[in-house]
Amino acid sequence: MENKESPLYKHKFGETKNKVKEFADVMYPIFSEVLGEMGLPQELAKNLTKQAALESGYGLSPRGAQGFNLGGIKYFGDKDYQGTKHSDGNEYTDFNNLRDYAQYVVKLLANKYGITESMSDKEFVDRLHGKNPSGANYSASYGKYQQTFGNMKSLDRSINEIINSQLLAQS
Repeated sequence: MENKESPLYKHKFGETKNKVKEFADVMYPIFSEVLGEMGLPQELAKNLTKQAALESGYGLSPRGAQGFNLGGIKYFGDKDYQGTKHSDGNEYTDFNNLRDYAQYVVKLLANKYGITESMSDKEFVDRLHGKNPSGANYSASYGKYQQTFGNMKSLDRSINEIINSQLLAQS
């Protein structure tokens, strides 16, 4: 587990030539850590990482004053956070670091979309697009979202490399 001041939490994407590996190396461990602390299945870290990559162009188009809002989460006056007006005219939640962002996303997607019941890519995207207890719909573009999410093969490989190296380290 990283300490609260970990450089990983303050990472700015675009520092390497391989944006996919860089994103996996940073966000997969953060999502895994947050899920573990919340007592949720760590298998969800893969899909959470993919969803964050999809929403942020692999971290290269973040929102918020500090650039840690990878999902473009709009600010609706949440007292625990501040909002920052972006050049697109919208106000976005300004997270202090990537770990705060990950915690927020896990809670949001678990509570609103019931993602904790999804293990496959398809189930995850289905839950985001109405197949959840509240009927909430993340976006109107289910087909395109499903296709793009399923075609993130390079990110899948990078995450699988991390998982495999963790398994080797444990044995």
